[in-house]
Amino acid sequence: MIIIFNILLHYPGFVKNARLTIMGDPLVLDVMPLQLLGGLTAADLWPTMNAAMLGWLLLAVAPRWKYTSTLTILPPLLHSAIYLLTMGSLVLDDAEGTLGADFTTLEGVATLFQNHNAVFIGWFHYLAFDLLIGRTICEDSIRRGVSWKGHVLFVVPCLLFTLMLGPIGWISYIALSPLILGSSIQSSNTNKTKNS
Repeated sequence: MIIIFNILLHYPGFVKNARLTIMGDPLVLDVMPLQLLGGLTAADLWPTMNAAMLGWLLLAVAPRWKYTSTLTILPPLLHSAIYLLTMGSLVLDDAEGTLGADFTTLEGVATLFQNHNAVFIGWFHYLAFDLLIGRTICEDSIRRGVSWKGHVLFVVPCLLFTLMLGPIGWISYIALSPLILGSSIQSSNTNKTKNS
């Protein structure tokens, strides 16, 4: 995992400073050094999000490859570790109490997401969980005996929706998989009958 982290950190798109240009105007990010991550900033760590794309690619094109299950768990582990260490750093450096966000109101959450470090943490939260949902979809479809054609025509679109729109991909799979793939009970009973 450290090797993957180092490769991603030194990716050519690595952000050397915390300035981005959006529509011609420079945007200065209010990111602070994260002490539990060696003083790196959220902008420095941002390229590690690319690890998730490896997982999505494997789920789409090589779902039955013997290494897919192992390799697709690595990005969520990496992103979860970064999430944990970033959150720890922010809590340790929160002398002003700015992390005491009000999650019960829309205004409170909107205020929290005005902080670029909070946006960073939120994005890594999505990266980790969306890929875990994608893995679950893929593994369930394989357990149900999906054909390659079924994978391409049904599972891959659900994976794409999960990657881009999160819950829409998951609910699409949950709602349509019994109709397209049959229930897991029927699939396992069919396999038992075949093996008898």
